[in-house]
Amino acid sequence: MARRALSETLGLDEVQKEAEPTKVVPIAHEAKSEKPVKSSLYLPPKALRKLKELALSKDCKVHDLYIQGIDHVLKSEGFPTVKEFSGK
Repeated sequence: MARRALSETLGLDEVQKEAEPTKVVPIAHEAKSEKPVKSSLYLPPKALRKLKELALSKDCKVHDLYIQGIDHVLKSEGFPTVKEFSGK
């Protein structure tokens, strides 16, 4: 199976050649499903170890810390949190 270009996957006719770093371009279509999708995160081993230690001290999962960080970025850019996106 051949890989498709991101612009083709997102349904965009043309990819902007000079994108402004602070401009957010909305996606032309809605998600097909409300189920969460998998995404990989590559971290240096020492960073992951510190996150695991922090999660243990806070009695939570490393995933919860990831979500907190994602929420922080989304809120700082004026977007809803992960929980608000999922409708829970």
